[in-house]
Amino acid sequence: MFCSNCGKQIPDNSNVCPQCGTWLKKPDSAPANPTPAPAPQENPAPAPQAAPAQTATQVAPAPAPAPAPAPAPAPAGPSFFQKNKKLFIFGGIGLAGLIVLIVLIVVLVSMLSKVDLTKYVEITADGYNGYGHVTYEIDSEKLLKDVYGVDGIDKLSLKKLESWYQLNNIVFDIDGSTKKASNGDKVVFKIKNLETIAKKSGIALSGNDTIEYTVAGLEEPKGFSANDIFDAEFVGFDGAGCVELKIKDNSLPFNITKSWGNSVYADDYYSISINTPGSEGSLKNGDEFRVTISADSSTSETLLDKYGWFVDEETEAVFTVSGLGEAEEFDVFDYIEFNITGVDGSAELKYNWPETEVTVGNIKLKVDYPDSSYFTLSSTASVPTSALTVVDGSESSYNEEQYIGSFYIECDKTWNIAGNDTINFKVTSGYNEVEADDYATNGVIFKNVTKEITVDSGLLDRYITSEKQFDKDSVKTFAESITDKIEQYIYSDWAYMVHDSWSFTCYDQEVTSCKVSKKAYFVCTSKRSNSYVFVIPYECKVKDSEIDGEETIYIYARVYSPLVKSSTQEISATDYNISISRLNNAADITKEVEYLADGDDSITEVKLN
Repeated sequence: MFCSNCGKQIPDNSNVCPQCGTWLKKPDSAPANPTPAPAPQENPAPAPQAAPAQTATQVAPAPAPAPAPAPAPAPAGPSFFQKNKKLFIFGGIGLAGLIVLIVLIVVLVSMLSKVDLTKYVEITADGYNGYGHVTYEIDSEKLLKDVYGVDGIDKLSLKKLESWYQLNNIVFDIDGSTKKASNGDKVVFKIKNLETIAKKSGIALSGNDTIEYTVAGLEEPKGFSANDIFDAEFVGFDGAGCVELKIKDNSLPFNITKSWGNSVYADDYYSISINTPGSEGSLKNGDEFRVTISADSSTSETLLDKYGWFVDEETEAVFTVSGLGEAEEFDVFDYIEFNITGVDGSAELKYNWPETEVTVGNIKLKVDYPDSSYFTLSSTASVPTSALTVVDGSESSYNEEQYIGSFYIECDKTWNIAGNDTINFKVTSGYNEVEADDYATNGVIFKNVTKEITVDSGLLDRYITSEKQFDKDSVKTFAESITDKIEQYIYSDWAYMVHDSWSFTCYDQEVTSCKVSKKAYFVCTSKRSNSYVFVIPYECKVKDSEIDGEETIYIYARVYSPLVKSSTQEISATDYNISISRLNNAADITKEVEYLADGDDSITEVKLN
């Protein structure tokens, strides 16, 4: 409604205009000279659909009527004025006071009817000192009841509903920190759209638009360190000890769980790094092992914001290393034999494992097969899976009977080995050499990862290159040892040997005797290549049904590259180094020897009888 006197828009059902103080309607029992209306109650509740108030003109109190002219006083007594002088004086004073009182009441009603929006703003601070949150909330329920006299917007008329939406649309300018507040901080809230609210809502506002708030009551944040998260257990072996960090059942207000690598999760999502001196994997009993934690700014601020806890990166958890066992010192070369066999200069290296599976303490050695250079190590002890492990609760990082690795013994020479050669061996894993303590965390220390041997020439067969390397007895013994080869040769080629023909009419041939001739010959067939051969003649007697009596034939054997056996010092040769042929007569052996020799000085006679 609007004031009929000043035209100001005022609340419906108002009795007095808060702008000019004009009475707008009289009570039914209003006196002839109306008294000022009583001050409105603190929470006026005008009817939502009241009819416009009738305009009433404010009537100033009439002055007291002037007394009628008194007749000329009789000389004998006082006049009426004189008799009622005090009455007139006090009556005048009372009338003036009444006017002042009415004005005061009108001003007070005007002031009380204006709404102070700051009284409906509730400001609070929560969180933690240095990370507090200052928030505000409009007490819309109280504002609605005080201004409109209803307890729900569903009870407002459409016009008042539009007014309410404008009244409740308070926008602040805020000076001060509302997100990282500390105790004692000042935060000023100023309603920046106060005039707009008054104009659009049609509600008279007091003009008070500023609230100054002092932050107080924030709790101090708390720090948590590695001490609050971990217990430590040391696993493995003295000098190569590992660390098992066990997550505690702690009293923190958020969960700590395992993450990947050297970190854990806080609150199941935020990563916290574990920092260690890097000595894990080489710890020994009595060492101190130190652990700290750290986090990025996002994690730190989130934990402070949500829980009031920060990551204490300075405080160390200090643990004393204990309980580490002793690793097994193991020399794989103790369990392998290197066999070098063959002829000096062309000998071959072979491996021999007397046992294909060996257990030494907690170490189990297994080879692929006896003459291979590959082997596998495993441990029958409980060994750690890594140098640093994070586990939950009763979980363990131990493995039972753990596979350690497959290895290969590499050497720099396996063929064409000669006496006094040096051969070097090393233990390798793939393409990498193995260091002695590479597997110490698994309980294995290689006593030796390399080995060097010098080939003993006395253990190798030697080619005979000089008559000084043999004597006649050894030559005779060798010649007699191959007579069975001569007899077999005669038997296999009986037709040609016996009859000098390809007649197949005789099937009952027989070698009745086969003996070594009186001489053998040691012949150099090539001085340039230092090649030698024994030429050994045989005289044999044979018979069959086609012959009367026995027939003597001559056979000779050529033994190329004869050897002296290292083990027996006897002359020997392989089958394929021996070839056998027939002579027409004993004299032909001289021609054969001369044919093979590389010069006249290349023939040495060996007397066998």
